[in-house]
Amino acid sequence: MSIRGKRILLVRAKRARDLLPKGLKERGAEVDVVEAYRTVKPRGGGRQLRKILIEEKIDAIAFTSSSTVDHFVELLKGVDLKKTLKNIAIACIGPVTSRTAKGKGLNVQIQPHEYTIPGLSQALREYFLRKGDPHSLSKC
Repeated sequence: MSIRGKRILLVRAKRARDLLPKGLKERGAEVDVVEAYRTVKPRGGGRQLRKILIEEKIDAIAFTSSSTVDHFVELLKGVDLKKTLKNIAIACIGPVTSRTAKGKGLNVQIQPHEYTIPGLSQALREYFLRKGDPHSLSKC
């Protein structure tokens, strides 16, 4: 079925790539884009994040968008990320998020083949199973 002449409403974040609307328009669709939300860095989040990373045993950090990577790094400004994250696996939902994370100096070890939340969950599970972790999300 062709989308030529179809009218499509794309509801998305304010800060989003134009890849999808551009591709739809190239295929002949009329696209209306509505910004339904925006990503905002929380106030005071850096303090809480530092505390979690220092005091708790974190095995992995999962990023679901480039903006989550950007905000994470901004919240930890002044922190030696390589040292702080050296024993923590970094997971990214897809190649765009991975590229952003790598560009910020993060060592990405996990990226699913399917760029969805279930795909990311499965990739995390498989990563820890490969590492032989008996607590590796075995009930997922």
